Amino acid sequence: MPDHALSKIHHLAGFQFPAVRKTLQHFLKISQQDQQDLSELVAVVELDPSLLAVFLSTNPQKEKLGDWHQDIDLSRYKQTALTLCNHFNFEGFSDEQFYLTLWQRSLMQGAVCAALAEKLGVDATEHRLLGLCAGLGHHLLAKTFGKKYIQLTASISSRDKLLQMEFEHFGINGNNVSARILSQWGYGTSLTDALCYQYSSPGALIEASQRVQIVGFSNCLLDLSGALPNEEVIKAGKEIFNVESQDLFDILSQAEFNVNRSLVQLDELEAENFQKELAQANIAESISNSLSSNSLSLSHLAGLVFGIKNSIHFQLVGNQLIASPHEGDVLSLPHDSQRSQIAKCYQTGKTITAEREALSSIVEKQLLQRLGTDACCLLFLGAQGGVLACGLGKNQSINEGLLGNFQSAAAQHLSQEKPHIELEYVHARVSEVTHEVNNPLAIVQNYLHTLSLKIDEDSPVQADIKTISREMLRVAGIVKKYGQIGRQEDLLREEVNINELLDELIKIFRGGHDSIKFKAQLDSAMPQVVITPDSFKQVVVNLVKNAVEAIGTQPDGQIEISSHGSINFGGDQFIEILISDNGPGIPLEIRDKLFQANNSSKGIGHSGLGLSIVKQLLSDMSGLISCRSQIKGEGSPGTTFQILIPLVNAVS
Repeated sequence: MPDHALSKIHHLAGFQFPAVRKTLQHFLKISQQDQQDLSELVAVVELDPSLLAVFLSTNPQKEKLGDWHQDIDLSRYKQTALTLCNHFNFEGFSDEQFYLTLWQRSLMQGAVCAALAEKLGVDATEHRLLGLCAGLGHHLLAKTFGKKYIQLTASISSRDKLLQMEFEHFGINGNNVSARILSQWGYGTSLTDALCYQYSSPGALIEASQRVQIVGFSNCLLDLSGALPNEEVIKAGKEIFNVESQDLFDILSQAEFNVNRSLVQLDELEAENFQKELAQANIAESISNSLSSNSLSLSHLAGLVFGIKNSIHFQLVGNQLIASPHEGDVLSLPHDSQRSQIAKCYQTGKTITAEREALSSIVEKQLLQRLGTDACCLLFLGAQGGVLACGLGKNQSINEGLLGNFQSAAAQHLSQEKPHIELEYVHARVSEVTHEVNNPLAIVQNYLHTLSLKIDEDSPVQADIKTISREMLRVAGIVKKYGQIGRQEDLLREEVNINELLDELIKIFRGGHDSIKFKAQLDSAMPQVVITPDSFKQVVVNLVKNAVEAIGTQPDGQIEISSHGSINFGGDQFIEILISDNGPGIPLEIRDKLFQANNSSKGIGHSGLGLSIVKQLLSDMSGLISCRSQIKGEGSPGTTFQILIPLVNAVS
């Protein structure tokens, strides 16, 4: 084929093939689904030689055609579909029937090639795709020369006449274009020869290579018309593939059945919906890009997409749905509230439009006041994303066509980032709590001082009063420490004797829980460690509190606290503290995520934060914690927590 002819095609068409509207629309629809299936996307691409050509030409050349989809992720399919659809010529519908004819012949040729390959026991997928690509040259000629090519070739049914017409008017044949294209993509001569010689006569195919025989003979079968057998084709079929005439017509019939089955789902696609679907897909892409690049906030983007003035985002933090942005008092409500429409939207995952009269929660009335409207639309944005409350003016509504795209893009973006609560808000709330806690602590300290003055100095009760006073000061210190969240202020660590701290705490536990027997086995040779004493006490108190609650009213309840010095773990030296109880044990489903926040088996009123805090406090001291537990049926019920604190832990 003359190189100048190929250069002309390359210049005019750029090797961008004219895809069929139905397959392109189907590709767009499948690629935009929330739950995408790679195998389904592969099948859609392999329905249209023009779609397949895009991936063959832009992917690194594979050893086999059938491997074209390796290493292609979902985002690549989505972006390719959107790009191709945006470049689709909507004004070219007048030529749609011509391209449909070319497309259906390509599908048929691929199906016939697959059937012949199966007959020979060779790779049917490879030959199906090779047959699908066989007509790419004709597609490219049609795009390059437009209506002139279409008018000259539309009524030609004979392959010989088509080749003659192409060469006379355009100086080039479609089969040669197909072969050169495949060669430029890096595929070898065994594949390109099959396309180059695909219009050989049946007799000439007898002495050809196997791939040339399969692709070439598929064209011979497709050119059979009516029920009259073609003696030359029948003879070649017998000699090449050892098949009788009836078998050849059965192959054609089966191929036609397979093609029609593939086309059933495309028949429902209406041309007038294509532009609407494309517009929605472009908006979805714009939403996703804006969120991922942080170029627009969620509220600003909602304003642009839906034409609303204000919106407020409620995001899940712990068990609360908290509003952002906020002014003054922060709006928040329990995610499991039965009164709130916001909570209902979060629980059900359904969009809710509500006017003022339908909102019974005070928080929601405050919401409407801040939105400046008498109605709102609540959009669910996923378990991590929470709920977006959009203010609605009179006679205003949310565009249903854009709703799904906005929700899925926002939910996907928000699921990738943790809920953000401004540090100033945290400090403000902690300051409020600190203030409220310090008031009763100061009162208790005053009462303890007064009580101490009323009791003889030699009384043993004085030691108990001092212990209580120290623990009250420790509570104040803990509250103050959480007021420093996010600030660069190191916790004070010091060298201590763990046994002294444990002995002090055990006395308090015994005095507060008469029904439970406390046993202590403390290693007298316990070495000193450098830790934060208040943090360590908080760890032990949390674990013992959990043990007490687990034992409940059990008549033989027992908690044992023991310490051991110089434990070797992984080559490093630690001290060990064991806290054991003979309670009912921890259920297996809780054990799997024991140290995660919001994981509690205690029911309503318990946040499930205790063990996650314990783990974090020990981590701050370079310590470790583990748990072993059994319930009834697994052995003797009970739970043991092991704490390891490193012996070498210098103050930094």
